[in-house]
Amino acid sequence: ADREPFRLFTAHVDRFWFLQMVPLMYSMGPFAIDDKGCGYLATSTAEKCTGTYPPVLTALADPKAPGTIRKVNLKTGELQADFEFNGTERQSEKSAYLGVTQTVPASAKTDRPQADPACDGPDRFADMADLTVAPSGRILAADGWPRRIKVYEANGRFLGEVSGLEVEGRRRDFLDLRGIAWADDGFYLLGVFRDQADRAFLARCAGNPVQPRVVWVASLDAGARHVAVDRTARPVLVWVGMGHGPATISRAADLGDRVGEIRRFGGAAPRTFIYPWNIAADAAGRLYVHDRDRERLIRTDASLSQWQETPLRGAPVSILVDERRRRLLLSYSLGENGAYSKERLEEPGFLCLDLETLARLPFRLQPMYTHEELAQRDPLFAGRPTAYYPWTKTYGGILAGLDDRDNLYVRDAARGQPWHKATPTAKNPCAGVIRKYAPDGTITDEAFCRLFNTGGGVAMDSRGCFYAVELPQMPWNSVVHNFTAAIGARTFGPVPRRGGVDIRTQSGLAHVVKIEARGGARNTDAEEWAHRGVSCTNGGGCYCDWPDHHVAVDAADRVSVADVDLHMVKVLDTAGNLIARLGRWGNAETVPGAGGNARDLGFRMIYCLAASGDFLYVSDKDLRRIAQLRMTYRETKEAAAR
Repeated sequence: ADREPFRLFTAHVDRFWFLQMVPLMYSMGPFAIDDKGCGYLATSTAEKCTGTYPPVLTALADPKAPGTIRKVNLKTGELQADFEFNGTERQSEKSAYLGVTQTVPASAKTDRPQADPACDGPDRFADMADLTVAPSGRILAADGWPRRIKVYEANGRFLGEVSGLEVEGRRRDFLDLRGIAWADDGFYLLGVFRDQADRAFLARCAGNPVQPRVVWVASLDAGARHVAVDRTARPVLVWVGMGHGPATISRAADLGDRVGEIRRFGGAAPRTFIYPWNIAADAAGRLYVHDRDRERLIRTDASLSQWQETPLRGAPVSILVDERRRRLLLSYSLGENGAYSKERLEEPGFLCLDLETLARLPFRLQPMYTHEELAQRDPLFAGRPTAYYPWTKTYGGILAGLDDRDNLYVRDAARGQPWHKATPTAKNPCAGVIRKYAPDGTITDEAFCRLFNTGGGVAMDSRGCFYAVELPQMPWNSVVHNFTAAIGARTFGPVPRRGGVDIRTQSGLAHVVKIEARGGARNTDAEEWAHRGVSCTNGGGCYCDWPDHHVAVDAADRVSVADVDLHMVKVLDTAGNLIARLGRWGNAETVPGAGGNARDLGFRMIYCLAASGDFLYVSDKDLRRIAQLRMTYRETKEAAAR
């Protein structure tokens, strides 16, 4: 995420396969492995672990975990009670936990002159960045605000801490610490000095870990984030993620008394994507791509060789090309994972750009609610007036299409539903709607189509019919998050079943449905068919900023819809028949062979689809690329037109 690898490994850890045994999904913290088959799991107290997700303690199956280092036997998955001390205090009995359980995160202030003893001390971890366990069992943790190294014996006894290093006779305090790894007689440390915030450092330290001696220090890019050590190599090699800028890995040889030449590879090459978030295509074959991490909207020509860029903040959940009026329309959700701070929020939640210049146009959609109505529906609105978009219900509307009279259709939540996490029920099955807006942006029909859910891809064909990815009538989190296949052997709730068989993916529950052009509701004659075996990234139940552009209809009215869980795209005709299946699970090397069969193309996380003429475009978030596929046929015939 955010242009960086999550973690670097040089050791083979599959022999432990601890991800099956220890619930790390919400740990959000670093971990280390010793040479005796034990793991040391540092569970963060970050707000997203303990505040946003109420069931996290149940998910961890360990309410003592947040804010501690747990020692776990990786061969059995059982806690290893080896800590006699918790910092400076001897415990009444040995424990598997080092640190005091904390569920309220400490605010991260780099300029804090001293630690806050309420959340940061010898027995409390405030915000652990990394930890390492030496062969002696000694634990070194990079933690705290201000940043420092906390040193513990194998039995958990606190030895002291390091808040800076002596470099060439000058004391240099830490501003930030990013990574730490043990060395034969000391440790390697990756961080930033307070007196040089524009660069990162990699230091080799030896001797007493509480009063270390600096052997050598190297300067790296300020974005350097992760460190790993290959101790089997001679000389020992130290690898650093982001050491030479975004999307790079740097390698340094430890020559004992000095560091060898730092070699670098990778990098963001010209005309490559860092995080291709959402895409659209126009009739001329030009592709529009929002690269979230670069905060840019990129337009290519039909040959994909020429790029034009313009700044674009946030992360739109849908993009729609208006060919007749030569406009590009973008809608936003209210994200909870950082893309929409007050400073970065696109205030109206809806943008209109000129298709040729990409300049902003004043077109807006009529608000759904007045400020008074918002305040009545949710008391939080009075204190957070930017928390909701007045033109849409909680979850950002998904642009469905335009008809031949320039009416705009937007998928959203039903106005009468509860304010947040609208869930269909047997009594009130339609939590979602498709609204109809006149060409001037006023609402002409608040429920042109009545659907089960608020999220999922939606598109129109040339006759005005709608194709929408629909989840079943059950709580959204049961369909979006709670599959055992997604998190190993543990689950938050009951496993869905059909005919006595467990349903392991969202694909086993979700449908793409066709609603006729005159509108109507699910489970009525307006619903022409439903094709099961598709899946999307979000069911519209929360504020997570995930794109929901998983359906595209091309010029021949072929309907392409993503099955995200099964890493493929299905191509259907307007009667719901399967024409083709494109893709499978894969990585960056899985590309079609000489025959060019798209079934051989590998996808990891399909985010968006777009169609133009005979071309289909598939955005892959994890592989950071967009696949262009030509929809050709094995046999073609021609007939004269009269």
